[in-house]
Amino acid sequence: MNPETFGFGMQGLGYLTSALGAYGQAKTDRLNFRHQQIMGNWQTRLNNAYNQYQADRQFAADQFAAKREYLLGSYEAEALSMQGRYDRAALEHQEAMSGINAQIQRNNLQHQADIARVNANLANFAKTGARHAGDHAIAQYSLRAGNQKASARAALAANGVVLDEGSAQELMDSADLMRHIDIDTLRQNALNEAFGHETQMLNQLAQAGMAEANKATIHGEYYGSRGVRTQYNAPMDMSPYVGRQYVTPTPENPVYNSGVSPGGALLGSLLGNAGQFAQSWYSTFGNRSGGQSGGGGFDYYRTMGMNPQQSRFATNTGKLKWS
Repeated sequence: MNPETFGFGMQGLGYLTSALGAYGQAKTDRLNFRHQQIMGNWQTRLNNAYNQYQADRQFAADQFAAKREYLLGSYEAEALSMQGRYDRAALEHQEAMSGINAQIQRNNLQHQADIARVNANLANFAKTGARHAGDHAIAQYSLRAGNQKASARAALAANGVVLDEGSAQELMDSADLMRHIDIDTLRQNALNEAFGHETQMLNQLAQAGMAEANKATIHGEYYGSRGVRTQYNAPMDMSPYVGRQYVTPTPENPVYNSGVSPGGALLGSLLGNAGQFAQSWYSTFGNRSGGQSGGGGFDYYRTMGMNPQQSRFATNTGKLKWS
């Protein structure tokens, strides 16, 4: 094989390799294009799943926040209710103790009033007794004075003294005067004693009246127990009403082949290089004369370095022969 033929063969091999490279590149581009579409759809699925996850996560967080607010409100309401009940119980206890103390004071004042009335009755009895004692003392003194006067008159009469004249009469008058003075003294003493007892009775009655008046003014203190709030309502549980956001998924793109055709690239490369190959062929072997053709034709087998028998066989058969 001569160098020109070898170089021409290498050139053809290079064109063939270029065509195969174009075919492989087209195939790779087509696969890359399909791969990008598939990966894009996978990314779309991931984005849809992530967006839905974020929506579900936000929904769960909102539900938890609503439930937490409800529970905190419930605990706070229960704590306030318990504190209110405790405060009311404490105030009611103070009011009860105040009422008991007031009742004790009223009982003491009523007892004092009763004692004062008893003392007033005793003073009244003492006043009556003093008057009776005075009347009795006056009666006894009058009886004694009358007896003494009668004894004196009898003694004077026995001695022959004229009773209605002279000194005898004066003596009788003096005895009567002294009797009246003593009776008035006894009556005045009895009145003074009775007046003292009556004064004591009036003082006791006044004390009883003051005690009863003070009793009417004593009452238990009211500390406002009925105004203490003991019931606090918890807020409504809004967790079942939390809105949920549904994410509309992004549709996936259809997977289709690119417009690049490996066969077309191979054919295009072959057709693009065919002109250059033919031009190189013609420029290298087109002006040479053929050996067995008898004219100026081109013998392919001789050009490719075959022997004359092969060239004649090709001439006889007419294969691959240009003339």
